[in-house]
Amino acid sequence: MHRIHFTLLLALVGSAAIAAQSPGDVLVQGRSVGVATHGQTTTVEGTQAINDATAAAVVGALESRFDGQAVQFRLGDVLSERASLRDIALHGRGEIRFKATEAWLPISFDALYDTDTQTVQSPSITLGAQHMAHEDGTLPLDGLQTRVGKAMSTEFSSQRVSFDLQQASVIGGDGQRIVVEGNGIAKFDGEGREDVIVQAVYDRRSGRWIDASYEFGIALPSRNDVATR
Repeated sequence: MHRIHFTLLLALVGSAAIAAQSPGDVLVQGRSVGVATHGQTTTVEGTQAINDATAAAVVGALESRFDGQAVQFRLGDVLSERASLRDIALHGRGEIRFKATEAWLPISFDALYDTDTQTVQSPSITLGAQHMAHEDGTLPLDGLQTRVGKAMSTEFSSQRVSFDLQQASVIGGDGQRIVVEGNGIAKFDGEGREDVIVQAVYDRRSGRWIDASYEFGIALPSRNDVATR
């Protein structure tokens, strides 16, 4: 069974793509990237190429994920290891903020850097918790359930699937936007059920969910529940 993840696949977005972003979109502040396998090292130029390609890919992926809303990205520390003769696996952290806001939101990401094309492939981005959780009964969780259910129906168009959001918690936000993490169950017609982990962002100003990503896996422990369905 094919499964969709938090990952937003972004094919062949390279360091050249950073030129398409305005200078304020990307802030590279992390420590140098070093290849940790077989004693290999990365030159200053090579480190900069990796940082640029990573930042461009993450910004592009996030703006697509957040319905085109512009974001700034501050690259933090990045660890790397040789995945193959051609690819370097990247494991990093950073922060993002939406334009016209001051609050930075933590993220983590995993990606592959292609040393031949100098591009970052398939960045997998996870929104981090800020430990700002609080109860918020105004969140339209029915809308979140519907959005995730529609996404699953599109992904699995050859079979009937339904989604039940069972629990959701606020894990962060910037005042206007709320970051939510939750658990649910996907029921596949004739193929049983799967645990689902959901991450989403709700925009208070527009009154809509601007992001709803999911992956299949073990349900997360509850963190400051907003609601239990």
